[in-house]
Amino acid sequence: MEPMEVLKSLFIETGKQLKGSARRLFLARTVKALGLDGASLAERELG
Repeated sequence: MEPMEVLKSLFIETGKQLKGSARRLFLARTVKALGLDGASLAERELG
């Protein structure tokens, strides 16, 4: 499995396990870390 696929799986599984404000904070930080156009990239790649 290539590194990007491993990260995608990690992000998706972590997001599923978190609840409430912890999940929202995780998602916001993930999108911010993805940089410019991060929200679109996250929606397209992570669902």
